[in-house]
Amino acid sequence: MNGPVPWEEVRRAFDGGRIAAELGLESARERRKYACVWCASSDGLHVYKDGGAKCFACGRSGSAIDLAAARWGVEPAEACRMLADRNGIRPDPLYRP
Repeated sequence: MNGPVPWEEVRRAFDGGRIAAELGLESARERRKYACVWCASSDGLHVYKDGGAKCFACGRSGSAIDLAAARWGVEPAEACRMLADRNGIRPDPLYRP
C-alpha cells in the first residue's frame, strides 16, 4: 500500500461484529456489544458497536486496530495497514497524519 494509512477510516470501518469476525473470534451478539472469547476467559472480551473493546479477564482495552495488533503480534501501525489491505481500504491522497 502506498501512502499513509487512513487510521480514522480503518477505525470507523470496523464495528464490533466486523472486527470480531476479522480476527476469528467466537462471538455472541448482545444488545450493544459482542461478547467474545479472547484470552483464558469465557466471553470476557466485550467488543462494542463503535469498535472499542475491553477484556474483563486480562484488562486489555482499545480500538479495533489495537485488538488486531495484539491478536497478530504486530505494532498498531502495521495492524492498521493489514486491516486496510485485507479490506480494500485505500488512503485518501489528501490525508495527512
